[in-house]
Amino acid sequence: MTNTCDCSRACGDAFACTECARTAGHNLAQIAQLADCLDGKRARQRTSWNVTNLDTSRRGTGWRTDSGQRFTIPRAHQPFAPSAALAYDSRVTATQDRVKNALVGMARLVIEADRSIAWPADNSHAIALWLMPYVIRKARFQEWASEMFTEVHGIREELLALLDNPPPTIYLGRCDAEIDGTPCPESLYVERDHVPEVALCPKCGTGHNVKDRRELLLAGVDDYLGTAREISALLRQMEGGRVSTKAIAGYVRRGRLESAGDRVEFRANGATAKVPVYRIGAVRELVAKLDDERRERRALRKVNTPRGA
Repeated sequence: MTNTCDCSRACGDAFACTECARTAGHNLAQIAQLADCLDGKRARQRTSWNVTNLDTSRRGTGWRTDSGQRFTIPRAHQPFAPSAALAYDSRVTATQDRVKNALVGMARLVIEADRSIAWPADNSHAIALWLMPYVIRKARFQEWASEMFTEVHGIREELLALLDNPPPTIYLGRCDAEIDGTPCPESLYVERDHVPEVALCPKCGTGHNVKDRRELLLAGVDDYLGTAREISALLRQMEGGRVSTKAIAGYVRRGRLESAGDRVEFRANGATAKVPVYRIGAVRELVAKLDDERRERRALRKVNTPRGA
């Protein structure tokens, strides 16, 4: 009887082909290295994790497979000397837990299939390396092989996505809280999609009101000039409001906002165009004034609307 792998290759009496097993082995080697890098990311430390960028002094001996191919794995994760710490990423711990739980589940399947194998060390890096030779040589003969290989691929993709794509953050300036008579130099960031009321300094633990911090930063750029597109993006990120470029153009048409001049911009096709610029503070003041006017109109409507109407 000849079985067929999920990739449509014939795999004899196994449940997955040798090519899928080798791919899963490669993925586990990367998972081991990427899992190591998560500790550095949680510590907000920049790290080198790309296998292709590792020099020979950082490579360790891998395992030779039944096809004669040798897998080379990194000896150890090594940090770069960062010019600035990474922003705190709240996704790291949750991802670490999911990855470890998944790897432990795979290790349990292996132990149940071969009781002579001892448990690996209790960390994701060690478990992934421990799984690697078994996955390459023997796992494809188990009924759960294809499911495991798919899960290994998913873990690798999740780790790559985490390390390649940090969450969008908003800069709130430096902490500047007094520590032993010296201002704390730590930079403050919050996730753009999950903005808390209070931002805690990761170094000294001082809490800062996010709304006040945003207002302070925006006040510092009030006298700067920007295009409608630039101002719209700035206010959307820093204030959370939706001041579109069309809204700004409408303010100009109605005579409520005046241009402060033009800027020459270069297009992708090499052409140039004059684009009006506006004082950022003028747009902010107008938006605040319009919000006040809307609130006043709502309040008047409530007063003038008879009860029960």
